[in-house]
Amino acid sequence: TLFLDRDQFDKITTPAQVRDFFQRWFPDVLELIPDVEVQFFSNPTPGLVTVKTYPYHYSDKALLIGDAAHAIVPFYGQGCNLALEDVRVLSDLLEEHGGLLSSVLPEFTEKRKQNADTIAKLALDNYADMASRTASSYFQMRKKIGLALNRIAPMTFVPLYTMISFSNVPYSEAEQSAQRTERLITSLFSTAAFLSLLAVGTAATVATVKAYNKSTRS
Repeated sequence: TLFLDRDQFDKITTPAQVRDFFQRWFPDVLELIPDVEVQFFSNPTPGLVTVKTYPYHYSDKALLIGDAAHAIVPFYGQGCNLALEDVRVLSDLLEEHGGLLSSVLPEFTEKRKQNADTIAKLALDNYADMASRTASSYFQMRKKIGLALNRIAPMTFVPLYTMISFSNVPYSEAEQSAQRTERLITSLFSTAAFLSLLAVGTAATVATVKAYNKSTRS
């Protein structure tokens, strides 16, 4: 799958431009897809959308679930999981309320809305991470510190991706937990920077005092 801004797709209008584009950015594709020009123009170029609706229900008559209620971009791999979780939550509510839709449907909307909006935001954020931030040494260092904290206290500092992909922690709670960890990491960076400046300042002061003492003796 090739993800590009629409204006970048619009600039590729000839078979020669297709080949030049892949030769520059994805040269391994040319060997794997010899007829890349044909496939490029014969397959549609759809857009990516985020769907946010509210409420998900109408009275006790109808309910939207899955992409009809909350379509998201694919950059967290959670679209299908989000829909399946809708089914689980709906099943639990039907059992809890004895099938009374006038109670089930409003509660479903309230339970799912915040979580659906959260994973929609996280999916867009993850695209930004993959597209640009992963090359940043600062970003990489923060990730390493996060993993170190997880090794020290695995039940307290759980990586966001782990909570999203490998647990039943609600998306909104996972984000809040990750935000607390990020604030701690920021504090650690600030403390380290302060101590570094303090050490440099102390070293400079010692050097100045030594130089002064030496000059006064001479």
